[in-house]
Amino acid sequence: MYNFVYMLRRIHFVGWAFFVTQFPSLQCMFIMYSNIFVAIYLGAYKPLIKRSDRYLEFFNELIITVVTYHEMFYTDWVDKMEDKMLFGWSMIAIIAFNLLINILIVLWIMLKNLRLTAIKLKNLVKYYLTKLNKWWNSKPED
Repeated sequence: MYNFVYMLRRIHFVGWAFFVTQFPSLQCMFIMYSNIFVAIYLGAYKPLIKRSDRYLEFFNELIITVVTYHEMFYTDWVDKMEDKMLFGWSMIAIIAFNLLINILIVLWIMLKNLRLTAIKLKNLVKYYLTKLNKWWNSKPED
C-alpha cells in the first residue's frame, strides 16, 4: 500500500507541476496538502516495519513539507527580490541539513555493517585456524 501512495503522490506532483502552471498558488496549496496527507498516512498507518525507517521517512516528509512552504515565497505574494533570495538561502540550508542527516545515517549503517562483517570474518578465520591446528597436531610423526 505504501508503494501505491508513494506513486500516487509522484503522479499528483507531476500533474500539478506541469499541467496547472497558470495557477502557482493552487500548485503550492495542493502540493502542501499532498505532503500533509502523506505525513498523516505515515503517522497513522505505519507502513514501514522498522521504527528507525519510519522516523527517517517522517523526518524526510517534514523537510519536504518545509521546503514546499518555502516555494510560496517564489510566487507573487512576495514582492521584494531580496526576500526571495533570503528564503532561497533558507531553503538551501534546510536541504543541506536534510542531506547531512541522511548521509550520517547511511554512514552509521555502513560502519555498523562493516563491524559485523569484521566480527564474522574474525570468527571464521579463528574457526579455520583451530581446525588447521587440530589437523596439524593429529598428524602422526615419522
